[in-house]
Amino acid sequence: MLVVVVVSVLAAIAIPSYDLFVKRSRRSEARAALSDLAAMQEQYFLDNKRYAPTLDDLGGRTVTENGYYALSLPVATTFEYTIRATAQGGQADDTDCATMSVTRAGSKLPLDCW
Repeated sequence: MLVVVVVSVLAAIAIPSYDLFVKRSRRSEARAALSDLAAMQEQYFLDNKRYAPTLDDLGGRTVTENGYYALSLPVATTFEYTIRATAQGGQADDTDCATMSVTRAGSKLPLDCW
């Protein structure tokens, strides 16, 4: 009976810690996608003298590689852009970094997620 109690206590500590570790590691997928899209926006600007108005103009990618984040371009003007990654599926439980973004000025929010 003592073994069952010890295993239960260890599981109660280990499982939430592991879940947090997995969510944090998946954030790298959003960071990489946002950085790639920002670089693509800069290349688009060099070629067209304005930023791309839609993700389709940047290759049409609307989700990250493994689908943990949906990608969007909520702000896109001639001289400004904001690219956003919104957690979806199981990653949506990561409330600290449910939405990550990068702007033309290089602002990366939330700071704790980068």
